[in-house]
Amino acid sequence: MIGWKRVFAIGAAACIIAGASISSNAAASSADTEEAGKASAIAIAQWKQWVKEHVKPIAGGVVNFDKDRKAAERFKDLQFLKPLLQHKRLISLGEASHGAAEYNSVKVRLVQFLHEQLGYDVLAFESNLGEATAAFVQARNHTPAEMMKNSIFGVWQVEENLPLFEYIVEQSKTTRPLILTGIDVQGTTESCF
Repeated sequence: MIGWKRVFAIGAAACIIAGASISSNAAASSADTEEAGKASAIAIAQWKQWVKEHVKPIAGGVVNFDKDRKAAERFKDLQFLKPLLQHKRLISLGEASHGAAEYNSVKVRLVQFLHEQLGYDVLAFESNLGEATAAFVQARNHTPAEMMKNSIFGVWQVEENLPLFEYIVEQSKTTRPLILTGIDVQGTTESCF
């Protein structure tokens, strides 16, 4: 998500620069400190204005795969991403904190959007390569919950990710599945064998 990374980096840099200029002038004269405070307040106000002008709200919450709802309706709020991502081969969907329900819920919709609207066909979790791949090969033989348990690290095995595995299992029965794999080579468990 190159566009989103830019937004977060710009916002974080503005806050860090503003905070640094206040703290670095702590020992300076009161006039210098006052001037730095004004410059910091201006920088923060400019950053807030930039965010207001460029924000793109997206729907959150737990999302279930809904075959009957048209893709255009389900992904109306994500259409702004198409020009940013349509020619990219690799997209990283990270988060600021493991275990935050909102990140996982939003990523479920983003993965569905990327698969259905932009043609992305491989989902690589930060989990063991062998286990994730073996679980995908066996997708038709397991429930989505079993597939999630057998394929990804425990930190990702949360209720908010279950709709993603329901989607993966459903798509595994089509001519264009969403292929699950891993990008980590940590030790495997018996589920891989």
